[in-house]
Amino acid sequence: MVEKVGLNNLPDFIIRWRKMFLESMQPVFLPEGWKVDHRVVRSFGQHSKFYQKSLAEQERLKKLLDEKGPNSEIQAQLADLVK
Repeated sequence: MVEKVGLNNLPDFIIRWRKMFLESMQPVFLPEGWKVDHRVVRSFGQHSKFYQKSLAEQERLKKLLDEKGPNSEIQAQLADLVK
């Protein structure tokens, strides 16, 4: 899908899909707060909020290693993030 639509156009595609879903299915019950244009938060790939947090944590741990020298606990935490 990402290859066909493009990574930057994915939120637009999702909104169009939601509109089509409403028009064709005419659902009666939707979760509270459900909106066609609700902000799309990616939870995968390099642009996801989780990936960005992981990068920030990696940088923090690398900085700690630079400051404190070799430390098995910090190295283990860093290794867990990089898996």
